[in-house]
Amino acid sequence: MSVLTNVVVVPNRVAGVYRFLANHPDGVSLEETYQSFMPSATTDETSGEPRNIIEKTVLEGANAGLWTTEDDLLTLSSEAEEMDDEALRTVIEESIWDEEGVNDDLGRAIAWFLAQDPLDGGWTLNRVEETLLNTPFADEVGITKNTKYGSFRDWVCYLGFGWQVDVDGSDTRGLLPDPTAYLRRRLPDLASAPGEEVKMAQFMQRLAALCPVFESGRVRRSVDDTFSSRSEGHVAASTSFALERLERSGLLQIDAKADAPNPRVLQRGSKTIQASHVTWTP
Repeated sequence: MSVLTNVVVVPNRVAGVYRFLANHPDGVSLEETYQSFMPSATTDETSGEPRNIIEKTVLEGANAGLWTTEDDLLTLSSEAEEMDDEALRTVIEESIWDEEGVNDDLGRAIAWFLAQDPLDGGWTLNRVEETLLNTPFADEVGITKNTKYGSFRDWVCYLGFGWQVDVDGSDTRGLLPDPTAYLRRRLPDLASAPGEEVKMAQFMQRLAALCPVFESGRVRRSVDDTFSSRSEGHVAASTSFALERLERSGLLQIDAKADAPNPRVLQRGSKTIQASHVTWTP
């Protein structure tokens, strides 16, 4: 199973259990955990059993390595520090990719999503379903029902890989592939010290190692083999879009130095630009 398949395992529930356990450094029994998260108003949309929601959340959090469930005792896998919401997003995100294979279905869905061009508009359930139907990983990803699309949407938005937009001027909502929020949160891990230049090639290598759904990452490679016709050295449209937004906001400076080796090519609408170096300017 995975956080994508267990559709009740939404990000805020995982974060809630983590914060609960952070207040119990010596661990807490499974039964006490279940009771603490089962107020009378809680419902399970599929079975009517509130306990089922927490059991599945605890299971998937353990599968991802966030906590352990030994001897009926639930304990965080590492010592929890006081952290804000953004720091907790990073902890949860890293745990999702850490156990290879457990959440690869979500990873492939997000990698496919980030291979799309933001200028092509938002992705509704029907558009996602129709596009993925005849792909090699359709059965694994299987976003063919409202519940699973909802899970996909929630994780995309929570982790910072996209956001919701109106589609065709109607009340229909779709997802726009835009990892700006993710990159903004992880800039300290991707760039050197503030004000120091990093080669764009090195920046992209760090990104692939940090998160496998980006270009050249472990999960992304299998998706790009199916979907992408991107030339070597070209950065995906969604990543280019995010880098441009960060540059416009003043958080990044992107330069093209003459004769610099291994530049990357960024998309800017219908045009492309050379990018050899990037500087984090917080």
